[in-house]
Amino acid sequence: MRKLLDAKGPREARALVDRLLVAGIDAKVHPEGGSEVWVIEDDALEPAKAALASPPISDAETTQKAREIRKAREHEEKLRSRRSHEGWSKATYNPLKHAGPLSTMLIVASVFVAIAPLVVPDANPSSALFFDTWEAGEVWRLITPILLHFGALHLVFNMLWLDRLGRQVEAWHGTATMAALVLVSGVAGNLGQYWATGPLFGGMSGVNYALFAFVWMHARYNPRLAYELDGRGASLMLVWFALCATGWMGPIANVAHAVGLATGLVFGLPPYITDLRTRKTTFQAGSWADVNIRGFQRFWRRILEPYLPAWFLLLAIVVAWADYGL
Repeated sequence: MRKLLDAKGPREARALVDRLLVAGIDAKVHPEGGSEVWVIEDDALEPAKAALASPPISDAETTQKAREIRKAREHEEKLRSRRSHEGWSKATYNPLKHAGPLSTMLIVASVFVAIAPLVVPDANPSSALFFDTWEAGEVWRLITPILLHFGALHLVFNMLWLDRLGRQVEAWHGTATMAALVLVSGVAGNLGQYWATGPLFGGMSGVNYALFAFVWMHARYNPRLAYELDGRGASLMLVWFALCATGWMGPIANVAHAVGLATGLVFGLPPYITDLRTRKTTFQAGSWADVNIRGFQRFWRRILEPYLPAWFLLLAIVVAWADYGL
């Protein structure tokens, strides 16, 4: 935002904002109830001056037109919100249409591996899934550790996230994209974890972190698709990532987590790059943000928030590096 002028009072300020709105320029009175008029877009300063320099229509007609524009915008916003909600509802609550064949297959396979020893005496499918003998030609072991889980809580937690995240990826980007995410994050994460700690590891967590990062990138930077990941869910995944990295939670496949997070971020780069190219800075010299925003909020909005994917990628690199003990 940039300051346009000081009106004679709040009433005149509101009237000027209405005139600008009718001219196609968004502005606001700042502070609320005050008499300063600010344009919302920094590059609208000169067009706004030109608009106010032209002969005005009557105050009553200007007020009426401004009211109609605001009402039309509110209506359009309600329709947009409804379309977004309906699109997400279809993706979430229509299992026949968007159950996600690969997500379902992975869940069924993981549950089968977990319960087989309990149902069939002497059955131990996990012995054929660990990473340790893939060099002897059993190349499937590059990926199959993702099906191994150590305890009911580990299994349930991973399957819930796999269903929630994988279903969205398959609904909006297709099973091929889902398969690529699973294979790249699974194989790369398993290789990294094997080199860091040896063959005794397993779990879908690395794949889930790839899905999480991919969904987060699209939910944040690609509003055309109805990906959904609220702040609470994202915070839970990141806090768990950090807790596991501390070692307080016991032996955890942190390298697989880190590789998965990095994989999802890389796969989700296109919408972020588009957003970065089209984003307008709010801290141009003399703008409202440049004058008024200070402290941590300024640091967040200038340094952290625009480059969050890069900071998350750096976090993944640090965690993987630390788990190697270097």
